[in-house]
Amino acid sequence: MKGIKKALAAILSLAVMVSIAPQAAFAGNSDRYEKVPGMQTIVADAEIHVYATKGGGTVTLTGKSSASSFLQGSGFRQYQANLKEDWVWKGWTYKQLFKGRDLGNRTDNFFGKRYSFSQHSLDWRTPYNGTAQTISVNRLTTTGETVWNKITYEIYANFNPTITAGAGEGGAITDVGKKEVEYGGNKSYTVTAAKGKMIDSLTVDGQTVSDAAGKEDFTYMFRNVTAPHKIQVTFKNKVYTVSYEFVSKTNKDLPNEVNELLPEAESKEHGMKVTPPTLSKDSVKAVDGIWTFEGWKPAGIDSLTDNQTFTGTWRFSPYAVVINTPPTINAEDKMVMVGDTFDPKKDVTANDAEDGDLTDKIDVIENTVDTAKAGTYSVTYKVTDKDGASRTKTITVTVKEKEEQPAAPTTPGDNNNQGKAGKTGKTAKTGDEFPIGLIAGAALLALAGAGAVGFARRRKAN
Repeated sequence: MKGIKKALAAILSLAVMVSIAPQAAFAGNSDRYEKVPGMQTIVADAEIHVYATKGGGTVTLTGKSSASSFLQGSGFRQYQANLKEDWVWKGWTYKQLFKGRDLGNRTDNFFGKRYSFSQHSLDWRTPYNGTAQTISVNRLTTTGETVWNKITYEIYANFNPTITAGAGEGGAITDVGKKEVEYGGNKSYTVTAAKGKMIDSLTVDGQTVSDAAGKEDFTYMFRNVTAPHKIQVTFKNKVYTVSYEFVSKTNKDLPNEVNELLPEAESKEHGMKVTPPTLSKDSVKAVDGIWTFEGWKPAGIDSLTDNQTFTGTWRFSPYAVVINTPPTINAEDKMVMVGDTFDPKKDVTANDAEDGDLTDKIDVIENTVDTAKAGTYSVTYKVTDKDGASRTKTITVTVKEKEEQPAAPTTPGDNNNQGKAGKTGKTAKTGDEFPIGLIAGAALLALAGAGAVGFARRRKAN
């Protein structure tokens, strides 16, 4: 007898191990479910295994027929599914496995039709409806199960994750709010900014999606969703680039002094009123003329809706051409005597139409005059006005030898004069007095001649 009992115990243990192995393999290969620890029931000819979607919630045992038994015809186990935040309850699913077949929600007719899976342990006659969070696993009358051919019950608590989407003012996101997603499925969201707006930030579970910033629309895809997520988007005014350029109204290139006045580009938000800045100066003097700023086009923007370039126009005005008449030098050829003093600037003047009298600006740039000896010489003058116009002039200077003064002739009746001359010991002067003495001498000779003629006529008459 003892030997028979030991043999039966060994067989029973082996059967239990064999029955557990397939269920463990199923649970380990499932991507969605995990086995709920402490919920299984194992007796000699039957087992219950409880599974739940990973991370979706918990399962509690809320009722049972006996702590250690699961008898045919009367045994039951009642379970309650409890979902976590941001998960959606999707109902229980079940299997009743016997000899490789799924018997589904098998029934019997023990004092009426009863179900293997009902909504409550106190009501076996109402089958589980697929949505209730409570399910009762009921052991009906035998279907032929034995220690060697167990019947196995598997129940699955199904939860689906959700994605919560939100959008700030200035745009929209598809499926705003909390939306259910099939576990392991994909879900896309499209963000669209309102006119004049752009995406400021897009966050998924608190992490920034940098690719979305600054765009007007963006699509984000959640793939293989196995947990709840949150997606949030905010918007801001669109930012445009405001730039500036200078152009020349003529074919001349703008000088560096003008280009240095060009304002730098800047960023402005949608809808802003934009007026180009006032330049630090609106005219620039160049070597050959003046550049004048004529203004910006457009003069301003009341409401910025796109990138904008303001164009500033510069006009070039060349300096007026002034005819500068060279000055004149007033100087004549001169004659001097050997030994005389010569001043090259004496009686020399200069005048300019614009500057007036420039006599004090006359320069003698060449002077060959040598009054120590007779000859022909030259003097060259130059004068320059304030605008740089100049004039030169050369005159001829003649240096002559001094001529000897002839002696005055002696005439009758002129003793007194001769005596006076002899007394004074003075001689006739040369130079400036030379012409007067010559005339006087000629007059005396004429008088002497006239007197001689008269004397001869008187002697003839006597």
